[in-house]
Amino acid sequence: RYRAAGFLDDTKESYINGRRVLAVPAEHKRKIKGTLFGTSNSGKLVYIEPAVNAALNNDLAYLIQEEQDEIYRILLELCDIIRNYLEPIQAWQYALVDLDLVQARALMAKNMGACLPQFINKPIFELIDAFHPILLTENSLTKTETKAQSVRLDGEKRIMVISGPNAGGKSITLKTVGLIQWMFQSGLLVPVNPGSRLGIFHNILTDIGDNQSIENKLSTYSYRLRNMKQFLDIADYQTLFLIDEFGTGSDPELGGALAEVFFEELYQRDSIGVITTHYANIKILADKLKYAVNASMLFDRDTLEPLFKLSVGQPGSSFTFEVAKKNEIPGYLIDEAKTRVSSGKLQLDTSIAALHAEREKWVKKVAELNKQKDKARKKADDHDFRREEYVFK
Repeated sequence: RYRAAGFLDDTKESYINGRRVLAVPAEHKRKIKGTLFGTSNSGKLVYIEPAVNAALNNDLAYLIQEEQDEIYRILLELCDIIRNYLEPIQAWQYALVDLDLVQARALMAKNMGACLPQFINKPIFELIDAFHPILLTENSLTKTETKAQSVRLDGEKRIMVISGPNAGGKSITLKTVGLIQWMFQSGLLVPVNPGSRLGIFHNILTDIGDNQSIENKLSTYSYRLRNMKQFLDIADYQTLFLIDEFGTGSDPELGGALAEVFFEELYQRDSIGVITTHYANIKILADKLKYAVNASMLFDRDTLEPLFKLSVGQPGSSFTFEVAKKNEIPGYLIDEAKTRVSSGKLQLDTSIAALHAEREKWVKKVAELNKQKDKARKKADDHDFRREEYVFK
C-alpha cells in the first residue's frame, strides 16, 4: 500500500538492529505510522518500522530468546551427563594428543630421512654426515643437493673454531650442530648417519645473528657483551655454546683481545662449543690450546666458489680478495687494498690459502690411491680364487 502510494524509496525495505524497516524518503516520514529507527548517511532516507509490524517483531524477539534459552538448557543437561565421564574423556584427549605428536614426529623423520643416533651418557657429541634439518627439507622440495658435515667434540677436543670465507657455510655448520642437539634432546629423530653419537647437555647457549635493539638502547656489541655475561654466569662442563662471528662488533684489536679472554674462560670451564670467526688471534689461540681445534670451510680458488665442506685440523683463510673479485669489485681497488694490509698478515692469509689448496690436492690423491688400492685388492682376491680353483682341478 505504501509502495503504491509512492511513499517508499527504490530499496523499499532494510534491516536495522535486527528489525525489519521501511526505507522512506525524508519528506514522507510523517505519512507512515511507526517507530523511527535511524537515517541514512545523507539524511535523505529514514528507516521506519510500521506500527502494524511492531507487535510481530516483538513476538519474534521473544521467540528468539526462548530458542536461546532452550539451547542453553539442552547444553547444560548434556554437560551434566558428560561430567560423569570426565576422567575417561580427558584420558582419551591426552592419548589422542600424544598419538598426533608421535605421528607428526614420525612423518617429519620420514621426510628428512632421519634416524636415532647412539646415545652416550656424557655431554659430548659426534655427528657423522649431519644435515641442517630446515635446509635439507627446503632443498628436497627444489631437488637441490644439501651438503652433509661431520663434527666431533669430546674429551680430546672440546672447542672447535671454524673459519673460512663468507657464504662458505660456517654459520650453517654451527646451526646444524645446535638444531640437531636441540631436536635430539626434544625426543626427535635427526638427519645424521646412524653411527653418530649424541649426549645430553644441561645448558645450550647461543649467540647467533644481530640482536641490536633501538628500543632498549642496545647496540650489536652491547648485546653480545650481555650474552657473554650470561654465558659466564652459566657455563660449565655440561654446557654447549654456539657463537657466530665471535669477537665482531667492536675494534678488531680491542674486541679480539676481549674475545680471547672469553675463549680462555670458557675453555677453563671445560665447556663444549663451536665458534665461527675471521679473527686471526682466535685461530692462533685455538691452535695453542690442547683441547681446542681449528677447522675451516673449503674454498676453490680456481672457480672462486665455496665447497661447503668442513675440514678439521687447520684454520681457514677468509679469501677476502678472492670473494671481492667474485663479486666483480674492480681489480685496481683490490690491488690498492692489498697494499694497505700489513705484509705479514697478507703472507699469513696467502699461506693458509695455499695450505688449503695443497691439502685438498693430497686429499684427492689419497682418495685416488685408496681407490687403486681397493682395485688391486679385488684383483689379488680374484687371482687367489682362480689359483685355488686351478690347483683343485
